[in-house]
Amino acid sequence: NYFRKRLEKVSGRKKRRCSQHNITVHKASLSDMAAEFEVWLDSPLDVNMQIYELWLRGHSEISATASLTSDSADQSSFGPDAVAAEISSQFHLFEVLETALQNPAQLSRHAIFSLPPATQAKVLNKYFELDDMFIREILGKPVSNRMRKELDDIAERSRISVKSCRRQFENIRRVSKLVDDQEGQLLPLIQEQFRLDDALASDYAIIVFMCNHRLGIEKKRLHRFTTRDFLQSTSLFMQHWTNPAEDVREFDRQLFSDLREVHYLLRDQRKLDAMRTRLKTILPDVQKLDSCLKNIFQLGAGLSSSRELHDIFEDIVDKVIEPLGRAVKPVDVARLFAEIPRAFLETPLTAEQHVRFEKPLARFVAALGPAAALFARSSK
Repeated sequence: NYFRKRLEKVSGRKKRRCSQHNITVHKASLSDMAAEFEVWLDSPLDVNMQIYELWLRGHSEISATASLTSDSADQSSFGPDAVAAEISSQFHLFEVLETALQNPAQLSRHAIFSLPPATQAKVLNKYFELDDMFIREILGKPVSNRMRKELDDIAERSRISVKSCRRQFENIRRVSKLVDDQEGQLLPLIQEQFRLDDALASDYAIIVFMCNHRLGIEKKRLHRFTTRDFLQSTSLFMQHWTNPAEDVREFDRQLFSDLREVHYLLRDQRKLDAMRTRLKTILPDVQKLDSCLKNIFQLGAGLSSSRELHDIFEDIVDKVIEPLGRAVKPVDVARLFAEIPRAFLETPLTAEQHVRFEKPLARFVAALGPAAALFARSSK
Protein backbone atom coordinates (compact mmCIF):
# COMPACT_ATOMS: atom_id res chain seq x y z
CA ASN A 1 0.00 0.00 0.00
CA TYR A 2 2.89 2.32 0.76
CA PHE A 3 4.38 1.94 -2.69
CA ARG A 4 0.93 2.20 -4.35
CA LYS A 5 0.24 5.51 -2.58
CA ARG A 6 3.64 6.87 -3.58
CA LEU A 7 3.01 5.96 -7.21
CA GLU A 8 -0.47 7.51 -7.14
CA LYS A 9 0.96 10.70 -5.68
CA VAL A 10 3.26 11.19 -8.67
CA SER A 11 0.73 10.04 -11.30
CA GLY A 12 0.20 12.14 -14.48
CA ARG A 13 2.54 13.15 -17.23
CA LYS A 14 3.77 16.52 -16.01
CA LYS A 15 7.23 17.03 -14.68
CA ARG A 16 7.89 18.38 -11.27
CA ARG A 17 11.26 19.54 -10.07
CA CYS A 18 12.18 18.81 -6.52
CA SER A 19 14.07 21.99 -5.68
CA GLN A 20 15.24 20.77 -2.30
CA HIS A 21 17.31 17.91 -3.72
CA ASN A 22 17.55 19.18 -7.31
CA ILE A 23 15.97 15.94 -8.57
CA THR A 24 13.69 15.69 -11.61
CA VAL A 25 10.78 13.29 -11.10
CA HIS A 26 8.83 11.97 -14.09
CA LYS A 27 5.19 11.38 -13.25
CA ALA A 28 3.59 8.20 -14.48
CA SER A 29 0.29 6.44 -13.97
CA LEU A 30 -0.04 2.95 -12.57
CA SER A 31 -1.40 1.83 -15.93
CA ASP A 32 1.98 2.66 -17.47
CA MET A 33 3.77 0.21 -15.19
CA ALA A 34 4.40 -2.97 -17.17
CA ALA A 35 5.98 -4.99 -14.34
CA GLU A 36 5.01 -6.15 -10.87
CA PHE A 37 7.47 -6.00 -8.00
CA GLU A 38 7.79 -7.96 -4.75
CA VAL A 39 9.81 -6.20 -2.09
CA TRP A 40 11.60 -8.01 0.77
CA LEU A 41 13.23 -5.91 3.45
CA ASP A 42 15.91 -7.87 5.29
CA SER A 43 18.74 -7.40 7.73
CA PRO A 44 21.50 -9.84 8.80
CA LEU A 45 20.41 -12.34 11.43
CA ASP A 46 21.66 -12.24 14.97
CA VAL A 47 22.70 -15.73 16.08
CA ASN A 48 23.05 -16.20 19.82
CA MET A 49 26.04 -18.59 19.98
CA GLN A 50 25.30 -19.62 23.57
CA ILE A 51 21.80 -20.77 22.60
CA TYR A 52 23.16 -22.29 19.40
CA GLU A 53 25.57 -24.49 21.36
CA LEU A 54 22.73 -25.69 23.58
CA TRP A 55 20.72 -26.57 20.46
CA LEU A 56 23.68 -28.45 18.98
CA ARG A 57 24.08 -30.45 22.20
CA GLY A 58 20.51 -31.66 21.81
CA HIS A 59 18.76 -29.54 24.45
CA SER A 60 15.03 -29.00 24.22
CA GLU A 61 13.64 -25.48 24.60
CA ILE A 62 12.66 -26.30 28.18
CA SER A 63 16.09 -27.65 29.20
CA ALA A 64 17.88 -24.80 27.40
CA THR A 65 15.73 -22.26 29.26
CA ALA A 66 16.49 -23.99 32.55
CA SER A 67 20.20 -23.98 31.75
CA LEU A 68 20.32 -20.27 30.95
CA THR A 69 18.03 -19.07 33.75
CA SER A 70 20.04 -21.03 36.31
CA ASP A 71 22.76 -18.42 35.80
CA SER A 72 22.21 -15.75 38.45
CA ALA A 73 23.51 -13.03 36.13
CA ASP A 74 20.87 -13.90 33.53
CA GLN A 75 18.14 -13.88 36.17
CA SER A 76 19.02 -10.35 37.21
CA SER A 77 18.89 -9.04 33.63
CA PHE A 78 16.00 -10.95 32.06
CA GLY A 79 13.00 -12.77 33.36
CA PRO A 80 12.39 -16.46 32.55
CA ASP A 81 9.65 -15.58 30.06
CA ALA A 82 11.95 -13.29 28.07
CA VAL A 83 14.69 -15.95 28.03
CA ALA A 84 12.21 -18.63 26.96
CA ALA A 85 10.89 -16.41 24.14
CA GLU A 86 14.40 -15.72 22.86
CA ILE A 87 15.30 -19.42 22.99
CA SER A 88 12.11 -20.37 21.14
CA SER A 89 12.87 -17.80 18.43
CA GLN A 90 16.48 -18.93 18.07
CA PHE A 91 15.59 -22.64 18.02
CA HIS A 92 13.09 -21.98 15.22
CA LEU A 93 15.80 -20.13 13.30
CA PHE A 94 18.26 -23.02 13.71
CA GLU A 95 15.71 -25.58 12.53
CA VAL A 96 15.03 -23.55 9.39
CA LEU A 97 18.76 -23.10 8.74
CA GLU A 98 19.69 -26.73 9.35
CA THR A 99 19.09 -27.87 5.77
CA ALA A 100 21.48 -25.20 4.54
CA LEU A 101 24.00 -26.10 7.27
CA GLN A 102 23.99 -29.67 6.01
CA ASN A 103 24.81 -28.37 2.53
CA PRO A 104 27.07 -25.37 3.23
CA ALA A 105 27.15 -24.22 -0.39
CA GLN A 106 23.51 -23.16 0.07
CA LEU A 107 24.15 -21.10 3.17
CA SER A 108 25.66 -18.07 1.41
CA ARG A 109 22.70 -17.83 -0.96
CA HIS A 110 19.89 -18.76 1.42
CA ALA A 111 16.62 -17.40 0.02
CA ILE A 112 15.13 -16.29 3.35
CA PHE A 113 17.86 -15.59 5.85
CA SER A 114 21.16 -13.82 5.35
CA LEU A 115 24.17 -14.31 7.59
CA PRO A 116 27.32 -12.18 7.57
CA PRO A 117 30.35 -14.17 6.27
CA ALA A 118 32.01 -14.28 9.69
CA THR A 119 28.82 -15.65 11.28
CA GLN A 120 28.43 -18.19 8.48
CA ALA A 121 31.92 -19.54 9.16
CA LYS A 122 31.28 -19.69 12.89
CA VAL A 123 27.93 -21.50 12.72
CA LEU A 124 29.19 -23.93 10.06
CA ASN A 125 32.26 -24.97 12.03
CA LYS A 126 30.15 -25.31 15.17
CA TYR A 127 27.61 -27.46 13.32
CA PHE A 128 30.37 -29.78 12.06
CA GLU A 129 32.26 -29.77 15.36
CA LEU A 130 33.06 -33.23 16.76
CA ASP A 131 33.18 -34.52 20.34
CA ASP A 132 36.24 -36.60 21.23
CA MET A 133 34.11 -39.13 23.10
CA PHE A 134 31.88 -39.65 20.07
CA ILE A 135 34.85 -39.96 17.70
CA ARG A 136 36.38 -42.53 20.06
CA GLU A 137 33.29 -44.71 19.67
CA ILE A 138 33.27 -44.76 15.86
CA LEU A 139 36.94 -44.65 14.81
CA GLY A 140 38.00 -47.58 12.66
CA LYS A 141 34.43 -48.75 12.05
CA PRO A 142 32.51 -48.54 8.76
CA VAL A 143 30.16 -45.56 8.53
CA SER A 144 27.05 -47.58 7.78
CA ASN A 145 23.38 -48.08 8.64
CA ARG A 146 24.49 -50.51 11.31
CA MET A 147 26.39 -47.72 13.05
CA ARG A 148 23.31 -45.49 12.77
CA LYS A 149 21.29 -48.15 14.62
CA GLU A 150 23.89 -48.16 17.40
CA LEU A 151 23.68 -44.41 18.07
CA ASP A 152 21.48 -44.88 21.16
CA ASP A 153 24.13 -47.13 22.73
CA ILE A 154 26.93 -44.78 21.64
CA ALA A 155 25.07 -41.86 23.22
CA GLU A 156 24.74 -43.73 26.49
CA ARG A 157 28.43 -44.75 26.61
CA SER A 158 29.75 -41.33 25.57
CA ARG A 159 27.20 -39.38 27.69
CA ILE A 160 26.29 -37.27 24.67
CA SER A 161 22.69 -36.72 23.61
CA VAL A 162 21.29 -38.95 20.87
CA LYS A 163 20.47 -35.86 18.81
CA SER A 164 24.06 -34.63 18.97
CA CYS A 165 25.40 -38.12 18.14
CA ARG A 166 23.06 -38.30 15.16
CA ARG A 167 24.18 -34.91 13.89
CA GLN A 168 27.86 -35.86 14.14
CA PHE A 169 27.26 -39.26 12.53
CA GLU A 170 25.36 -37.72 9.60
CA ASN A 171 28.09 -35.14 9.08
CA ILE A 172 30.76 -37.86 8.94
CA ARG A 173 28.55 -39.87 6.60
CA ARG A 174 28.17 -36.87 4.26
CA VAL A 175 31.93 -36.33 4.14
CA SER A 176 32.53 -40.06 3.63
CA LYS A 177 30.06 -40.14 0.74
CA LEU A 178 31.77 -37.14 -0.86
CA VAL A 179 35.13 -38.91 -0.59
CA ASP A 180 33.69 -42.07 -2.17
CA ASP A 181 31.89 -40.28 -4.99
CA GLN A 182 34.42 -37.66 -6.11
CA GLU A 183 38.05 -37.72 -7.13
CA GLY A 184 40.63 -35.16 -6.08
CA GLN A 185 42.92 -34.28 -3.22
CA LEU A 186 41.17 -35.20 -0.01
CA LEU A 187 41.61 -32.10 2.15
CA PRO A 188 40.87 -29.45 -0.55
CA LEU A 189 37.83 -31.49 -1.61
CA ILE A 190 36.37 -31.43 1.92
CA GLN A 191 37.19 -27.75 2.41
CA GLU A 192 35.61 -26.72 -0.87
CA GLN A 193 32.40 -28.68 -0.36
CA PHE A 194 31.84 -28.08 3.37
CA ARG A 195 33.76 -24.81 3.88
CA LEU A 196 35.35 -25.87 7.15
CA ASP A 197 38.48 -24.43 8.68
CA ASP A 198 41.77 -26.25 8.11
CA ALA A 199 41.94 -28.09 11.45
CA LEU A 200 38.36 -29.38 11.34
CA ALA A 201 38.57 -30.40 7.67
CA SER A 202 41.79 -32.27 8.49
CA ASP A 203 40.06 -34.12 11.35
CA TYR A 204 37.26 -35.23 9.01
CA ALA A 205 39.80 -36.43 6.42
CA ILE A 206 41.63 -38.49 9.05
CA ILE A 207 38.43 -39.93 10.54
CA VAL A 208 37.12 -41.00 7.13
CA PHE A 209 40.54 -42.52 6.32
CA MET A 210 40.58 -44.49 9.58
CA CYS A 211 37.02 -45.73 9.08
CA ASN A 212 37.62 -46.72 5.45
CA HIS A 213 40.77 -48.69 6.35
CA ARG A 214 39.38 -50.10 9.62
CA LEU A 215 42.30 -48.88 11.75
CA GLY A 216 41.07 -50.29 15.03
CA ILE A 217 41.38 -48.71 18.48
CA GLU A 218 38.94 -50.92 20.37
CA LYS A 219 41.48 -53.10 22.22
CA LYS A 220 41.48 -52.61 25.99
CA ARG A 221 45.21 -51.89 26.17
CA LEU A 222 44.67 -48.85 23.93
CA HIS A 223 42.17 -47.19 26.28
CA ARG A 224 44.86 -45.17 28.04
CA PHE A 225 45.65 -43.26 24.86
CA THR A 226 43.72 -40.19 23.77
CA THR A 227 41.62 -39.74 20.65
CA ARG A 228 44.10 -37.11 19.52
CA ASP A 229 46.96 -39.66 19.75
CA PHE A 230 45.22 -41.83 17.15
CA LEU A 231 44.32 -38.92 14.88
CA GLN A 232 47.87 -37.54 14.91
CA SER A 233 49.38 -40.97 14.24
CA THR A 234 47.01 -41.60 11.35
CA SER A 235 47.89 -38.19 9.94
CA LEU A 236 51.52 -39.37 9.82
CA PHE A 237 50.48 -42.58 8.04
CA MET A 238 48.55 -40.54 5.47
CA GLN A 239 51.52 -38.26 4.94
CA HIS A 240 54.19 -40.94 4.50
CA TRP A 241 52.47 -44.24 3.63
CA THR A 242 50.24 -43.04 0.81
CA ASN A 243 51.15 -41.71 -2.60
CA PRO A 244 49.96 -38.08 -2.68
CA ALA A 245 50.65 -37.85 -6.42
CA GLU A 246 48.01 -40.53 -6.98
CA ASP A 247 45.52 -40.62 -4.13
CA VAL A 248 46.11 -39.87 -0.45
CA ARG A 249 42.99 -41.90 0.33
CA GLU A 250 44.77 -45.21 -0.32
CA PHE A 251 47.89 -46.75 1.14
CA ASP A 252 50.85 -47.15 -1.21
CA ARG A 253 50.88 -50.89 -1.86
CA GLN A 254 54.26 -50.72 -3.58
CA LEU A 255 55.73 -49.28 -0.39
CA PHE A 256 54.30 -52.17 1.62
CA SER A 257 55.68 -54.67 -0.91
CA ASP A 258 59.16 -53.12 -0.57
CA LEU A 259 58.95 -53.33 3.23
CA ARG A 260 58.13 -57.01 2.95
CA GLU A 261 61.33 -57.52 0.94
CA VAL A 262 63.37 -55.52 3.47
CA HIS A 263 62.13 -57.83 6.21
CA TYR A 264 63.17 -60.84 4.15
CA LEU A 265 66.66 -59.41 3.55
CA LEU A 266 67.24 -58.65 7.24
CA ARG A 267 66.33 -62.07 8.58
CA ASP A 268 70.06 -62.86 8.53
CA GLN A 269 71.34 -62.17 12.05
CA ARG A 270 74.66 -60.77 10.76
CA LYS A 271 72.85 -57.99 8.94
CA LEU A 272 70.68 -57.21 11.96
CA ASP A 273 73.79 -57.14 14.19
CA ALA A 274 75.35 -54.49 11.95
CA MET A 275 72.33 -52.27 12.49
CA ARG A 276 72.16 -52.98 16.21
CA THR A 277 75.80 -51.92 16.69
CA ARG A 278 75.07 -48.44 15.33
CA LEU A 279 71.71 -48.07 17.08
CA LYS A 280 73.16 -49.16 20.41
CA THR A 281 74.97 -45.82 20.59
CA ILE A 282 71.57 -44.10 20.88
CA LEU A 283 69.97 -46.49 23.39
CA PRO A 284 72.88 -48.23 25.15
CA ASP A 285 70.79 -49.39 28.13
CA VAL A 286 67.96 -51.09 26.23
CA GLN A 287 68.27 -54.85 26.70
CA LYS A 288 65.71 -55.86 24.08
CA LEU A 289 66.94 -53.75 21.17
CA ASP A 290 67.39 -56.83 18.97
CA SER A 291 63.83 -57.93 19.66
CA CYS A 292 62.54 -54.44 19.01
CA LEU A 293 64.37 -54.21 15.67
CA LYS A 294 62.96 -57.54 14.51
CA ASN A 295 59.48 -56.42 15.54
CA ILE A 296 59.81 -53.14 13.62
CA PHE A 297 60.67 -54.88 10.36
CA GLN A 298 58.06 -57.55 10.97
CA LEU A 299 55.48 -54.82 11.51
CA GLY A 300 56.45 -53.22 8.19
CA ALA A 301 56.21 -56.55 6.38
CA GLY A 302 52.69 -57.10 7.70
CA LEU A 303 51.23 -53.81 6.51
CA SER A 304 50.19 -55.35 3.20
CA SER A 305 47.64 -57.41 5.17
CA SER A 306 44.34 -55.69 6.03
CA ARG A 307 44.28 -57.55 9.32
CA GLU A 308 47.72 -56.26 10.30
CA LEU A 309 46.72 -52.73 9.30
CA HIS A 310 43.68 -53.00 11.56
CA ASP A 311 46.00 -53.81 14.48
CA ILE A 312 48.64 -51.15 13.72
CA PHE A 313 48.13 -49.19 16.96
CA GLU A 314 48.16 -52.29 19.12
CA ASP A 315 51.32 -53.49 17.34
CA ILE A 316 53.10 -50.18 17.97
CA VAL A 317 52.43 -50.58 21.69
CA ASP A 318 53.14 -54.32 21.93
CA LYS A 319 56.05 -54.64 19.49
CA VAL A 320 57.82 -51.30 19.90
CA ILE A 321 56.94 -49.45 23.10
CA GLU A 322 56.85 -52.44 25.46
CA PRO A 323 60.21 -54.00 24.32
CA LEU A 324 61.95 -50.62 24.59
CA GLY A 325 60.62 -50.19 28.12
CA ARG A 326 58.80 -47.28 29.72
CA ALA A 327 62.07 -45.83 30.99
CA VAL A 328 63.03 -44.83 27.44
CA LYS A 329 62.29 -41.17 26.71
CA PRO A 330 60.03 -40.31 23.76
CA VAL A 331 62.79 -38.15 22.26
CA ASP A 332 65.11 -41.19 22.24
CA VAL A 333 62.44 -43.27 20.52
CA ALA A 334 62.25 -40.63 17.77
CA ARG A 335 66.07 -40.55 17.47
CA LEU A 336 66.21 -44.34 17.22
CA PHE A 337 63.82 -44.45 14.28
CA ALA A 338 65.52 -41.51 12.55
CA GLU A 339 68.81 -43.44 12.66
CA ILE A 340 67.43 -46.70 11.20
CA PRO A 341 67.81 -45.71 7.48
CA ARG A 342 71.47 -44.75 8.06
CA ALA A 343 72.11 -47.95 10.00
CA PHE A 344 70.53 -49.89 7.12
CA LEU A 345 73.23 -48.58 4.76
CA GLU A 346 75.88 -50.27 6.96
CA THR A 347 74.38 -53.73 6.56
CA PRO A 348 76.26 -56.25 4.35
CA LEU A 349 73.91 -55.89 1.38
CA THR A 350 74.68 -54.97 -2.22
CA ALA A 351 74.87 -51.32 -3.27
CA GLU A 352 71.86 -51.93 -5.50
CA GLN A 353 69.82 -53.21 -2.55
CA HIS A 354 70.85 -50.22 -0.44
CA VAL A 355 69.77 -47.79 -3.15
CA ARG A 356 66.50 -49.60 -3.85
CA PHE A 357 65.27 -49.91 -0.27
CA GLU A 358 66.72 -46.85 1.47
CA LYS A 359 63.86 -44.54 0.46
CA PRO A 360 60.98 -46.97 1.28
CA LEU A 361 62.57 -47.65 4.66
CA ALA A 362 62.92 -43.91 5.31
CA ARG A 363 59.22 -43.37 4.47
CA PHE A 364 58.27 -46.23 6.79
CA VAL A 365 60.12 -44.92 9.85
CA ALA A 366 59.20 -41.26 9.10
CA ALA A 367 55.66 -42.15 10.19
CA LEU A 368 56.28 -45.00 12.61
CA GLY A 369 58.98 -43.18 14.61
CA PRO A 370 56.96 -40.07 15.58
CA ALA A 371 53.86 -42.24 16.14
CA ALA A 372 55.84 -44.52 18.50
CA ALA A 373 57.26 -41.47 20.30
CA LEU A 374 53.71 -40.12 20.67
CA PHE A 375 52.49 -43.36 22.25
CA ALA A 376 55.62 -43.55 24.43
CA ARG A 377 54.83 -40.06 25.75
CA SER A 378 51.24 -41.00 26.52
CA SER A 379 52.38 -44.18 28.28
CA LYS A 380 54.26 -42.23 30.93
